[in-house]
Amino acid sequence: MAHQAHNIPWTLLASNLRWVPGSCGHCHNYDLHPRFKPDQGKELKHFAKAFAKNVEEHARCERRKYCDKYDTPGSTDVIIDGNTATKIQPTVRRWLKTCKEESPRVDYVRGWDKGQSMEEPTFQCPALPREERIASAFCRRYRTTGCYTFFYQRQSSGYFNMELVKTLIVCGEMEPILRVCAHPDVAINGWRHIDECGCGLFDLGWDQVYKKALLAYVCLNTIYCFPELWDSASGKNEHSDYRNTRSYQLMVTESTRPGATSHVVAYPHRQFFGIKDPGSTSFSTTSRAWTLRWGQYADKSGRFQVGKIYGKASFGDFLAMQNLAEYEPALPDTEEVRSMLCFKGIPFEIALDIMELANYTPKRRLNVPHDPFHPSNTEELAKYLKYCWQLLVRCDMMANELGMKLDWEDAVTDCVRQLWEAKGHRRLTKLWRDDERWIFE
Repeated sequence: MAHQAHNIPWTLLASNLRWVPGSCGHCHNYDLHPRFKPDQGKELKHFAKAFAKNVEEHARCERRKYCDKYDTPGSTDVIIDGNTATKIQPTVRRWLKTCKEESPRVDYVRGWDKGQSMEEPTFQCPALPREERIASAFCRRYRTTGCYTFFYQRQSSGYFNMELVKTLIVCGEMEPILRVCAHPDVAINGWRHIDECGCGLFDLGWDQVYKKALLAYVCLNTIYCFPELWDSASGKNEHSDYRNTRSYQLMVTESTRPGATSHVVAYPHRQFFGIKDPGSTSFSTTSRAWTLRWGQYADKSGRFQVGKIYGKASFGDFLAMQNLAEYEPALPDTEEVRSMLCFKGIPFEIALDIMELANYTPKRRLNVPHDPFHPSNTEELAKYLKYCWQLLVRCDMMANELGMKLDWEDAVTDCVRQLWEAKGHRRLTKLWRDDERWIFE
């Protein structure tokens, strides 16, 4: 059963889509396509409203788990205590390391890599010095800057704090955020929708937390309504496989793709799908076989744009083109290797050190890689859908605490458009609102 099926009418959304093989239609790609039913607008409006209502109700319910009202913190009050900092420290170190490698000139926090003692006598967290865990750190405002000056000159410390906010949401540590939202000068709301210098993709704000989760959540729940695409008993075969669809390949790319310099929002999705850092969204190859097969989607230099082959390449080719098909160990794999080392007489602690030095740690959650709907992955898929839903609820709860209102109907609309827009179709179905926007173009 699809997640939240008792509250969200997934079958209503699915009834407005139909499976189209790649050899049919104007798009020439495998995907679910809009039916353009007469009542499409009305039905999609009902779906979006039900979805928005459910998120908001769950956010209110989740908020009741915390204090009704938090006292206004002082500017020097510690918001992220030692226990919380210890919990999120591995994730912070991970994205700090990546950012340092990608942008060596960035100095997010003065002395973050030198090791500093915290106010707790026994606690040390080099990645999170005290000045980054107090209330004033959450009051750094976003300021529009010129091209190529975002990190290197004016925004580094404020952006570090926003990556910290994303980390807290991803890790489920919401109490520090709720506490600091009581500060009159909290500036989290200004960092919701931003880019590096005001002329890019706007993919660095904390809105990416719920947008990536929403894209995966809507796509996977909708696919569940088409068992002929994932269940062999219902007719699934190599030609009717959900992984070969444009919408699924787009979703995997977008949910695991980092922002210009922001990786933390993609971590949970990469772990679930077993995807390493995808890097650039373009790729190249010198193989004659690849050139003969996919040359029509390449320029003169042999560079391909991934978006051009969504729904045209098999999922295996799709992964290989982006160098994403490398082996990523799951938890059972690491446990088996550890047992083998111990069987050879290596002490348990040393076996763990060896595996850590070899970077042989769990990097994917699926037992059968790259196939979320495989029967062996049912439990992990259910956990992932629940987690994506929690991310939506946490973001809405934080927005409410900041005095903001997230437009979930609009977010769902954009998500549906992104996944299943019918490019090149002459028929236009007007959106259910009166703002001259269209659900499919």
